[in-house]
Amino acid sequence: MTNMIGIYTFIPAKITADLHLASCAELWRVLKKFEKLDLVKIDKAKHYIWVKTWWSHNSASQLGSIKFRYATAEQIMCVPSQWHQEFWSVFSKLQKPENLSWFDSHNLSPCSPEQAKERDLRVLDDTELTTHNEIKKTAFRLSLVDATALQKQNIDPEIAQSKPNAAVSPKRIAERNKAFKIMNESGLTPQGLENVFKAFTEANATGRIKNLPAYAISLVAAEKSGQLGQAH
Repeated sequence: MTNMIGIYTFIPAKITADLHLASCAELWRVLKKFEKLDLVKIDKAKHYIWVKTWWSHNSASQLGSIKFRYATAEQIMCVPSQWHQEFWSVFSKLQKPENLSWFDSHNLSPCSPEQAKERDLRVLDDTELTTHNEIKKTAFRLSLVDATALQKQNIDPEIAQSKPNAAVSPKRIAERNKAFKIMNESGLTPQGLENVFKAFTEANATGRIKNLPAYAISLVAAEKSGQLGQAH
C-alpha cells in the first residue's frame, strides 16, 4: 500500500505472513528497532508508517508538477495530524516556489489542532465515506492480497513460516485465493477485515484447516456477530 509521499497505512497481519514472521508481535519488535534508528515512524493505533528516508530515493519536487499535484494533495490529506507539521517542513523545502504556492492555496500547509482533528475525522472515519479521497483510502486498506502474485510464487506464506520454501498444491493455492476473495468481498470494515485476516493467517499456519473457503466464511460470520474472539 505504498504511495508517493512515503506515509501510508499497512496491515500488520499481512506483512507478518509475507515476511514469514512467527507473529505480529515479532513484526512490532522489528518496526520498533527501525523507529529507534529514525528510519520510520509508526502510528500503531491507526496502522500508519512513515518512511523517513523516502526523499533520498524519490523526487518530492516532481510531485508538485501539474501531473501529480492532485494525487499528492489527496495523500497529504491522509497524513496523521501529529506528523503533518514535521512532514510539511521537509516536503515544502523540496518544492519549487510556484508548486508550493499551489499546495498552500489548497490548505495543505500545517493547520491548527482543531483543523487537524477535523481533517483526521474526515479522512479516517470509515462510517462517513462521503468524499472521493475517503473512498480511495478505504480501497487501499481493502487491498489485502495480490492473488495472482501469490499463485505465481507457488508458496503458501503462512505454511512457509514453519517450513521454509514449502511448496503447496495448485488446489490448495486456489482454495486460499478463494478464501482471500471471500474475506475481501465480505463487506466488513477495515478493522473487521484485519481481525478476520489475522485469524485466518494464524489458523492456516497450523496446516490443520482442510477447507479454507469454508473457514473464511465462518470467520466472517463470527466477526459480523461479534464472536470472532470467542470462537477463534
